[in-house]
Amino acid sequence: MNMYMKMAGAFPVLRDDEEKALFIARSNGDENALQQLLASNLRYVVQLSGEYSDKGITLEDLILNGNNALLEAINTFDHNSGESFREFALIVIKKAMENSVKEHEGKDYVSIEPPFAEWEDQDLTEFV
Repeated sequence: MNMYMKMAGAFPVLRDDEEKALFIARSNGDENALQQLLASNLRYVVQLSGEYSDKGITLEDLILNGNNALLEAINTFDHNSGESFREFALIVIKKAMENSVKEHEGKDYVSIEPPFAEWEDQDLTEFV
């Protein structure tokens, strides 16, 4: 996780003209442009995940949801709209994180690891 945090801040913030050129390249199928757009905007995912990390959901899950939202923002942004991509992306990422928090509100956080220790005392042959 620390490596991700460092990596997110290592990429430069794009100027508006650089961003627009990457969106044009992306619309022409340039996958490298997609990677550059993702990398240069990871800092916003990290920034927003820190704001929601005390809401009962893990930082890792917030970042995962934020990364998915960033990809969604890149794929749905209209670079001809005159709108700022950063503002658009922040809204999409924030909404995704708020939805994640709402989904986990009032629920105990569930680990994906099965509780093997609990199964040791049970006779599992009846399930075979």
